[in-house]
Amino acid sequence: MIIGCKPTTESCSDFKTGTFIQNLEEFDALIYSSRTEDGFQRDSSRFGVSRYKLKWNTDCNFESTLIETTIESSKKYIGRKYYVDVMKVLSNKEYIYNCRVDGIDFQDQDTIVKTY
Repeated sequence: MIIGCKPTTESCSDFKTGTFIQNLEEFDALIYSSRTEDGFQRDSSRFGVSRYKLKWNTDCNFESTLIETTIESSKKYIGRKYYVDVMKVLSNKEYIYNCRVDGIDFQDQDTIVKTY
């Protein structure tokens, strides 16, 4: 749980589209993401590929619904919403986010870097 931290008031428009990379150190894995103007995100890693539908609620807050995945352990989450808040913009290419998942006792905070 994150205490005393609230979403940023900075602009997050640079993060709505593009390609991104995230280092999951606890799993020794990288996630490569691409977000398109029509509101879809595709994640790929050594575990497989997942596809999400994004709904931006504000400039720095969006809902991400898992619509398909090749990762067996994640297939049970198809249709679930992930609620994402950009907590801090570090630069025009890097931000810290907070994520929680609908119906699951899960919360994550990590850094994502825009690569294009």
